[in-house]
Amino acid sequence: MPTTPSGRICKRDLLVALGLLIQRKEPDLIEVTEIFLQLPVDARTILLCSLAILSLLQPLPDMTDPTRGRGAVETLLTRLQAVAA
Repeated sequence: MPTTPSGRICKRDLLVALGLLIQRKEPDLIEVTEIFLQLPVDARTILLCSLAILSLLQPLPDMTDPTRGRGAVETLLTRLQAVAA
């Protein structure tokens, strides 16, 4: 994940992803799961870690409220962890 001294850009990138995740439908989750299974193990680990970080983020001004999307993050994280096992 790209980093900056403040980490703000990375947080914004994660929050943009959260905005998309909140709008997802079941076919989207199926597609994400299929793509996830095609990734190398290290990329899967990075993705799972990014989702874990996203679940802990606090709100930023003018961005999607991450607390509102925690259920969507948990659903996807649980699903991906199950297929990765």
